[in-house]
Amino acid sequence: MPNSRSCDQCYAHKKKCRFQDGSTSCGRCTRYSISCSMVRDQVRPGRPARPKALGPGGYVQVWRSGDGLHNKKKKTRVQQKLDPVPSSPSFTDALAMREAVIAKSTTTELGEHKSPRPPKIADFYAINDIFMIGPTFAPKFYHALEYTYGMAPDLLRDMFSAMETYLDCARRDPAAARQMDITEVTNSLRKLRATEITNENDGLAVMLLGQTLAAFDSFFASAGSMLILRHSLYLVKPWYSQLAQADFLDSVTITPLFWDIVWCLINREVPIIRPHIIRPQVADRIAGLCTSLIPVLYDLCTVSNQMASKPYQAGTNDLEDIERRVRAWQPDEDSLKSVEFTEIEILSMRAQASMYRSAALLLIHRLVHPISSQDGIAVSYANDIFEQRDDFFALCKPDTKLQYTSFPIFLALLEIPLRSRSIWKTMTRFPIRPANNDQIISLLKYVWEQRWNGFKGSLFELLGKGGQFISVI
Repeated sequence: MPNSRSCDQCYAHKKKCRFQDGSTSCGRCTRYSISCSMVRDQVRPGRPARPKALGPGGYVQVWRSGDGLHNKKKKTRVQQKLDPVPSSPSFTDALAMREAVIAKSTTTELGEHKSPRPPKIADFYAINDIFMIGPTFAPKFYHALEYTYGMAPDLLRDMFSAMETYLDCARRDPAAARQMDITEVTNSLRKLRATEITNENDGLAVMLLGQTLAAFDSFFASAGSMLILRHSLYLVKPWYSQLAQADFLDSVTITPLFWDIVWCLINREVPIIRPHIIRPQVADRIAGLCTSLIPVLYDLCTVSNQMASKPYQAGTNDLEDIERRVRAWQPDEDSLKSVEFTEIEILSMRAQASMYRSAALLLIHRLVHPISSQDGIAVSYANDIFEQRDDFFALCKPDTKLQYTSFPIFLALLEIPLRSRSIWKTMTRFPIRPANNDQIISLLKYVWEQRWNGFKGSLFELLGKGGQFISVI
């Protein structure tokens, strides 16, 4: 007798669900090698309630508001009712098993290239290319997501489904993507709000959920990306040192710290977690060759935060030491030899590293010198950033994108007024302009209006008055 109910996966994606006689998995789940389950609650008939949008009055306010929800809802540990790892192995045992699998598959797919990349990896990159510098990073990122999802499917299922739907819709029908149903997103926000971490696996899942929610919000509404990200990092902080030990999880554990540090550089805040970069020679899917620069940027954040309340004095501040470290820093070229990267990936990572180094020096200069003081040096650093960008595009095809350089470009545009809207188009493979870009463009406009009207104070004072900066990396 045909199954009268769709499985959870087909239901979430509004696909037809067909079971063969005697089969426990539908045709679609079998084809994509995903778990086929029917454990969702039955929905009442009738018109569903209209989901609230992210933003003021929306669910993103769930832990910002003072409605006492924290006390009304009992915290729950991350559940593992669906697709659990067999016999619930410890984090250390599970890592050992997974690392053996990753090492074997990575050698075949990335090192020797004896066989083409598996179709599921190619499909994965086609959908998620905006989250990686290039396709060489896809296998490791895919396996890290696969492992993390296996640890806490109940926590991650809704957000994975929502992000997949949004990315697919953005490519096929951008207008529809802006109007998509975000019920699954709001459900994920509630889960993050109610989660209590009791072990490393829980912490890993929360770390991934936080950065995925923050990324979705930056694309869709840009209402609270950093609030979400920093909340998740605060929850994960006690478990981070153990998570940082696993190299195959770098693609999950490095990105949120990098994102938070960039935001703190602009807002003169202290990052939630001090990074433990055990493998600085590793090229990250987003940080690229800047992985080894992250600890220096963290220290720059802490010194900048201290300087916000204590005036700078030459020769008595740690800022000079950080500047020397930035000037001495060079990207680790050996990391490019460990994996067979494409030519474009290598050019992208080298350009990104050069631009971030120049951006750090520009930021250090502006911590000491307010607007109208030694502006020529600031413009020189900004020109370096644009020249490094131009050198990259001079070697690439016209449609090439240089992703994850928004922070250096933003700082450069604060010193040299250019048409920022045209520049952003060259910095992402995303088919529609993310919501946070509009906020960044508005902030740039505000800063230049103040500068042209004679403002001569600290650049960071303008950034603070211009509204909360929504960071992109």
